[in-house]
Amino acid sequence: MQKEYKLTFLEHEVLSYLADKQYLYIARDEDGDLFVYKEKPVKNLNYWNADTCDQLIYFENKFNFVKWEDKEPYKVQDILNNCEVVENVD
Repeated sequence: MQKEYKLTFLEHEVLSYLADKQYLYIARDEDGDLFVYKEKPVKNLNYWNADTCDQLIYFENKFNFVKWEDKEPYKVQDILNNCEVVENVD
């Protein structure tokens, strides 16, 4: 069964924009930095690594369900396909 994600309107709009720009994955490094990737990243000792990535500097306090402890990066489109947009995310 697919997980349902609760996103704020801002989080939904950011992910939609990133999907339009061909970003496929989102993950958080051990230090809490949030990144998006155009190809599937590989988890290293304390960060995710891929050739094409961008840091979401202004959104690191968002997407709180994305954690360093995750075994796999999240697929942006899976989140968008299985989300509910809410006013506040708990």
